Amino acid sequence: MIHAMRRWRWVLLILILIASCAFAIHRRSQVRTQKKREESYQVVLRSYSTALRIGTTRKDVEDYLHAKDIDFKQMCCADMNLFSKNVYDDLVKIGEEDVPWVCEGNNVYVALQFRGPQPRNVGFEVRPDDTLMAVTIFHQLERCP
Repeated sequence: MIHAMRRWRWVLLILILIASCAFAIHRRSQVRTQKKREESYQVVLRSYSTALRIGTTRKDVEDYLHAKDIDFKQMCCADMNLFSKNVYDDLVKIGEEDVPWVCEGNNVYVALQFRGPQPRNVGFEVRPDDTLMAVTIFHQLERCP
């Protein structure tokens, strides 16, 4: 009886060790994959930063995007510190990340952040003379409850 219990302890210990090793290998693979995705995002960011210089007008930025047949959407405030500027940013989707169980999307964008020629007091606007002030990577969880 005691001999059988010792055998089960060893079997259990070996199973726990195998499960721990499998988890560690899987986690390392996930980290490596995430690092590769982040590196690819940085390559895309550099290409946009090179093609679209700070100070470029919204009209010229959007003409560039249309000429390259690049889809984009407009959204307020990729940088929430600029919420009070009342200017929409252009977002170009460049990737998707693993989705947390409570959301339907986890997208990665190049955010083309603009500023208007003068402060706006009412509502958000899109004007052709808005100027590009930053080109950044923007992660956004989508359709979360």
